[in-house]
Amino acid sequence: MSKIFKYKIFALLFKQGLSGIAICIIFFIIGCKKFIDVGSPITNITDENVYKNNGTAAAVLTSLFADMRTSFDYGICHYCCYYTGLLADELALYNHLEINPFYRNDLNNSSQDEFWRIYAKIYITNAAEEGLNKTADLTPSTKKQLLGEAKFMRAFYYFYLVNFFGDVPLALSTDYTVNSIIPRTSAEAIYKQIIKDLKQADSLMSGIYLDGTVTNETVERLRPTKWAAKTLLARAYLYNEEWSNAEVVASEVINQTPLFELLPLDQTFLKNSRETIWALQAVKQDDLNAGEGNIFVLPSTGPTGDWIYPVYLSDFVLQAFETGDQRKTDWVGIAAGYSFPYKYKAGRGETSKVEYSIVLRLAELYLIRAEARIRQDKISEGIADLNKIRDRATDKTAPAANQLKQLASDLSENKAIEAVLHERYVELFTEWGHRWLDLKRTNTIDARMKIVTPVKGGVEWKPYQALFPIPLDEIRKNPSLVGHQNPGYSE
Repeated sequence: MSKIFKYKIFALLFKQGLSGIAICIIFFIIGCKKFIDVGSPITNITDENVYKNNGTAAAVLTSLFADMRTSFDYGICHYCCYYTGLLADELALYNHLEINPFYRNDLNNSSQDEFWRIYAKIYITNAAEEGLNKTADLTPSTKKQLLGEAKFMRAFYYFYLVNFFGDVPLALSTDYTVNSIIPRTSAEAIYKQIIKDLKQADSLMSGIYLDGTVTNETVERLRPTKWAAKTLLARAYLYNEEWSNAEVVASEVINQTPLFELLPLDQTFLKNSRETIWALQAVKQDDLNAGEGNIFVLPSTGPTGDWIYPVYLSDFVLQAFETGDQRKTDWVGIAAGYSFPYKYKAGRGETSKVEYSIVLRLAELYLIRAEARIRQDKISEGIADLNKIRDRATDKTAPAANQLKQLASDLSENKAIEAVLHERYVELFTEWGHRWLDLKRTNTIDARMKIVTPVKGGVEWKPYQALFPIPLDEIRKNPSLVGHQNPGYSE
């Protein structure tokens, strides 16, 4: 990390109320390359002194949020919004050889290993949990919040790992001798741990938004709250086909009307919008807004064949919009004849801070509850939730024939589920891997990708390609992984 970049981060975080010592901890965490080596001990994070002070303890968790945004070009935020869009049917690649394997669904065991590096972040959550459980020096409310954040973030990381790789090692401690030989754990067991962590996070975290000191209430929606834990829990229940639980928990967040509401399309992605449940803030002075705007908003000249503007919106997404759907107007831009995701309006060079990268938002809860209700034969109630999403995507001033139609409440279950998945596609496109993961969890990925992959210039789609290969280096370092590569990939 450059000195100039460090000073800019220091200034921003100091304004948020973190002490100088705490910010130095953040610099260490973000800048330390050893985190790529998942198992190696990092004494600065496990040192008990870190957890004797509210500020330094808070900095450990703050570092995870900052890193998700500062490393957008190499971090989980980028992987989930960008690479999965290429893998699925959301993005088209203009020209870039290095990311062609993602676009053409032609990954191999020597492909990029960034997704597996999530374990480096899990190590930090485990270290935080251990340190927080041992300390008696923190303010009780601060300790509870930070412990909840650690459990929430661990669940968040494992959610993506298990969906990207299937069965994965379940590391819950900082013991290198144990972590270095952990075998793959079943996806079922991983989900049980995710749900356990999220339930505990819900009980520990505050229901109000806190600032960088984890003490004062703020309008900034940048630290996760109990509502973020519930949102991810509702999603985990949905993926685990626990329909009743998914409905109940989604309703708990939807019913928090003093905090959350669906907003007009052009206000949804503004910083601290009331649709935001949890967001990430940029920390670089010359990069003030959402990273999604940086990579998706094209210049007037269109896409380029380099890292700057290599992708645009696929025809598959464009064709999915129905007549009268204002999301095609408000959330899709056009440059030099190429369409691009335009949910975030602030592209490169924007000098005012207007947007944050939204990780969790209220619309997803309506979609979760709609599907959960329909799966329980509460079709009319589920359709009502879908119609709320469709209603805000409708231009009420347009002639009736040009408005997005409301769905009939008496659809068959199959048609209602089709409607849910369609709505998820046009509402959540290019957000956090939703489309790629929806195709997988609904067992529709093979049928869809057999159509999509050839259009993208790839070879014939094979079912094993729904999972990523475990990086060869990780198999070589962990003897318990030898002979346990995902099917279709070699060791």
